[in-house]
Amino acid sequence: MSELHPLRLGVVELTNADSELSFEQVCESRNPSYILAGAVHRDGNQLAMTDQLVSCKDQTGMVGDRHAMNPEGSGMGPVVDDIVQKILAALPKDVQPAHQVNPKAYEAYLQGRFEWNLRTTQSLMRAISYFQQAIEYDASYAPSYAGLADCYALLGTVPNTALPPSEAFPKAKANALKALAYDKDLAEAHVSLGYAALVYDRNYPEAEREFRRAIELRPDYATAHQYYAYYLTAMGYLEQAIAERKRAVSIEPMSPLLNVALGEAYYEAHRFSDSIGSYQAALSIDPHYGVAIIQIGRNYEQMGMYPQALQAYQSILAFAPHDPALLALLGHLYAVSGQKAAARGIISQLQQIGGERYVPSLYVAMIYIGLDDKNQAFAWLDKAYEERCEYLVYLPTDPMADPLRNDPRFPALLERLGLKK
Repeated sequence: MSELHPLRLGVVELTNADSELSFEQVCESRNPSYILAGAVHRDGNQLAMTDQLVSCKDQTGMVGDRHAMNPEGSGMGPVVDDIVQKILAALPKDVQPAHQVNPKAYEAYLQGRFEWNLRTTQSLMRAISYFQQAIEYDASYAPSYAGLADCYALLGTVPNTALPPSEAFPKAKANALKALAYDKDLAEAHVSLGYAALVYDRNYPEAEREFRRAIELRPDYATAHQYYAYYLTAMGYLEQAIAERKRAVSIEPMSPLLNVALGEAYYEAHRFSDSIGSYQAALSIDPHYGVAIIQIGRNYEQMGMYPQALQAYQSILAFAPHDPALLALLGHLYAVSGQKAAARGIISQLQQIGGERYVPSLYVAMIYIGLDDKNQAFAWLDKAYEERCEYLVYLPTDPMADPLRNDPRFPALLERLGLKK
């Protein structure tokens, strides 16, 4: 519903912490105009859902219905469409959507966002297909273009890197601008532009403006807080970055992605036990969320728990044995744990894969950092700089870069990036 008219219809989802509140307490604490209450009922194989829109002003019911559902049928889509349309018809006319969205376009968009949240190269490619489908159904539906922008940006971002940044980010920016041409106040598109400004253009003031604009437009858009934390991390404001990630988790506590993002903020702050706690929270929501398992391995490595780190990496490598990002992490682990020949073997493997597809120079640099070969590490970091590798903006705080900090070439690289030490 909030997608239909974000300027006039702000939808706030209650969190687990609100589950014990009474109707009156919700009205008092959140100060909404209306509450949509609902319940799901099961009787054997029969499933039904009831809903009611209630006014907080006088606690009167405005519209409600009972929906019979077939668990093996068409799912929730038709029920959701029916509820949304009835609620929009019941609300005051000034909150009616300015743009009536094709239901098929919206459904494809939601499928795209689901795949985007999985954060694998394969899921991002599937997400692009869904967003393109949404555009075919409704070419003027702005969020679909923002979805494409977010996908292309992540395909040029570690650890996905299916596209070189020089190919990925221009596509991301073009789609974000197209989204804003249809809806200049679309928070998602401002986030997309902010991310490109941060990691590709390295225009930090513009990145901050775009992220702050997104949060101004939709304060409860969790992704805006998540991405604003990227900017804060790059600027070295780690406590503020953690606070923004916590805000994102408070908005969507059952999102494994946002719990992983909070873990990343703790990792950058060298708070490895806290970081692992956030990743374990993500795995409690989705035990198969591979990103969380990999990130736990990174923390174990920083804590000197090399066997545990190896086990984490290998559990994912079993499903993606030729993934360059995973191989780079494994190579770095081999290097710091004294298995230098194995680490150099990973470098050769990455260079071989690089002859067939894009492999960021950062990955090779990581292994040379682990090998304590600073000349080679800086040579490959220079290549990564020329590639506009997005991850370089996190060098001021990334634990893997710690061995380089006392080398005069490190502050020189940060200066080229426009970052402070």
